[in-house]
Amino acid sequence: MTKSDIDEETSTTLKVFKFSGKDRIKWREWKIKTLAYARRKNFAEAFTKNYEDDELKNEENVLKKNLAIDYLISSLTDSAFTKVTSKTTDDPYLAWNILHQAYERREEEDLESVQVELSNMKMGNYEEPDDFYNNLLLVNERLSKISEKYELDDLQMKIHLLSKLPDEYQVTKKAIQVN
Repeated sequence: MTKSDIDEETSTTLKVFKFSGKDRIKWREWKIKTLAYARRKNFAEAFTKNYEDDELKNEENVLKKNLAIDYLISSLTDSAFTKVTSKTTDDPYLAWNILHQAYERREEEDLESVQVELSNMKMGNYEEPDDFYNNLLLVNERLSKISEKYELDDLQMKIHLLSKLPDEYQVTKKAIQVN
């Protein structure tokens, strides 16, 4: 095998990020990684564009569509795989919409569960403050997707962060509150 054979073979290999659908919170990470990979490989459009028959006469569009559905089918497992493949095995646009409907948080019915999660958040004794803050940002993002009116502003984020710090951060809390 020559170097060009290896390069050619590598360029057609799909790097697959797995998503089972069991943990709905993993949807965001999987979606972002999947779209980033698809953009890099030039098939992201096929997730959001429902190609018309005349557009599928273009070989590039057929290739995008095939790469997109192959990627989805390869990356999905368990319930996410079943949700998609029970409806389609050849339409990435339909498959992407099925996944969005099933896992994207933006419905009013999710508001209660996200607010409960927010109120139960507390930084653990061994947790890094940055990790706790990043989790808080993710929950706030989910609130904003439900409706912008539920998104916490900067002051509310600061208050929530300070109120959920462990006791050993009392000095830090006082310093921040003074400023």
